[in-house]
Amino acid sequence: MSDNIGGISACWYVLLEDVDYTVIFLSKILVELKAGKDWQEIPCTPSKTDVRITSANDKLGTCNVAVSVSIPDFKLDDEKISGLNNQSVLFKYRTGNGKIFVVGSKENFLHATTQCLSPGQSSGYAGLQINIAGTLPHPELSLM
Repeated sequence: MSDNIGGISACWYVLLEDVDYTVIFLSKILVELKAGKDWQEIPCTPSKTDVRITSANDKLGTCNVAVSVSIPDFKLDDEKISGLNNQSVLFKYRTGNGKIFVVGSKENFLHATTQCLSPGQSSGYAGLQINIAGTLPHPELSLM
């Protein structure tokens, strides 16, 4: 993963169906959305957001992506987040030092799932967990 000192300060997703096209140039990406569409913010905190991009150790040079965002104060009527389950998405995040990265592209998208968590113990975690995963031919890319 890129230099991420300070954690992740903000993150967003966009449904694949809302992406018009993406262009990758070297280590940067341009994402053009369809008219009237926009990135949807996911409420996140540095301590409850994890983005892991690791080499798949294959001859193709692919990367495995695993994103996890836990939202403790999730409201079940938030249709944008609850509608994210089993969707194809691109993920965007901003690091603590202000750099913005995109994970995925129109041709190589990620798969999102959501899970409601209810603790088995009083000290357990309750809320919603969003997991976004996939295999890409490249790591995260800087947003143009």
